[in-house]
Amino acid sequence: MRNRSLLFSLLFAALLSFATIVILFIYFLKNDYQTQNSSMFSRYEIIRSIMLNAKQNMSNLEFDRYLRQFDMNIVFNMDEKKRILEQSTMLDRERRKLITQTFLVAPKPFITRKEIELDIVMLEDRGEIYFYLRTPLSDLLIIDLTLKPYSYTTGAYPFIIIMLILFITFGFILFKLYPLKRISHGIARFGNGDLNVRLDFKGNNELADIANSFNKSVEQIGSLIQGRTLFMRNVMHELKTPIAKGRLLSGLLDSKQDQERFDKVFVRLQKLIDDFALLDQVKSNVDISMKEIYNIRDIVDEAIDIGFYEPTEVEIIEENSVKGHVDYNLFVVVVKNLLDNGIKYSSDNHVKILIKEGELIFHSKGEALTEPLDYYLEAFVGEKKKNSFGLGLYIVNAILQRHNMKLEYDYKNGENIFKINCHLAEKCQENKINELN
Repeated sequence: MRNRSLLFSLLFAALLSFATIVILFIYFLKNDYQTQNSSMFSRYEIIRSIMLNAKQNMSNLEFDRYLRQFDMNIVFNMDEKKRILEQSTMLDRERRKLITQTFLVAPKPFITRKEIELDIVMLEDRGEIYFYLRTPLSDLLIIDLTLKPYSYTTGAYPFIIIMLILFITFGFILFKLYPLKRISHGIARFGNGDLNVRLDFKGNNELADIANSFNKSVEQIGSLIQGRTLFMRNVMHELKTPIAKGRLLSGLLDSKQDQERFDKVFVRLQKLIDDFALLDQVKSNVDISMKEIYNIRDIVDEAIDIGFYEPTEVEIIEENSVKGHVDYNLFVVVVKNLLDNGIKYSSDNHVKILIKEGELIFHSKGEALTEPLDYYLEAFVGEKKKNSFGLGLYIVNAILQRHNMKLEYDYKNGENIFKINCHLAEKCQENKINELN
């Protein structure tokens, strides 16, 4: 999610915008519907006024002719009237007190007033608006020819246009930002050591400028790495030749003690050269392409064979079969360096290797480390002291970092314990594959 936070933010903004527009549209339609119904229902005032001023002395037919002036008609067909009252939808309703008055001349002029209850219902049926007026004495169903039911399509057109504009806008933004995903993948591949990655973008926009700058940077870094590698190879080649000659000449010395002393010096120099070569390979950040699933026990056995350790120096306890996604040769170096340090600094020249539940653990008796583990993971820690760790743990840490692993340290019951979690590499590899997909 972190790698896709920009895309997630845009999608969230789009969904929030769409949801807001939908809510506002529904609110607008509801208010507009109620406003129009209230406006339509006010038409009944015309009918009420007519009934008060004219209807009392008119027949229904005369009243119908009078209503035609206001674009209204009385529904006389009883079957049609019954159907409308049964099947129509009620839009609004109101009850009013209606005061009727009658003027009489004989035997002497006077006016009579009578209060009756008027029930007014506004109905909708088949696209027409009706007013149903009912009193205790009679009822009328009047169709209003000027009014039409509320149409949701009228308000839907602006909604559709706004939603379409938003959809096109966000789609255009996502289309323009999609190349960022390619750039992100390219940078991730370069970060993993792929020096052949290139970003192919055409145009004169900012993304094309970023891609071109990235390609130039990759080429320059690749040239620097190639130059450094060539330099290291030449230096090591030039150093190996005099070392080999020195070892041959040391054998011609008369003193056996001097021979052994010079031989140790040359062996030490040879080991340093080999360590520098390995360190250059690991720290160059070139992708480890030889990583596969290997049985950790096989790697341990290979390290023991290369180190020519005595049977009394190494003990292996395998509780479970453990596999790891590693570079075989580099991981052999990890095991060998840990064995070398364990035997060298142990009090009994003995290292116990425990393989269990995805972990590779090295036990050796001796004094506890006086500094935190990170201190000893630097190159040539204690170089000026009698006991130096040299490049051993530094190389171990560098290789484990390339495998997305970590070296852990603990001290219990007089034993130095170094632990490697071999499952971490496989899990991290799966996460990287998922991210690139």
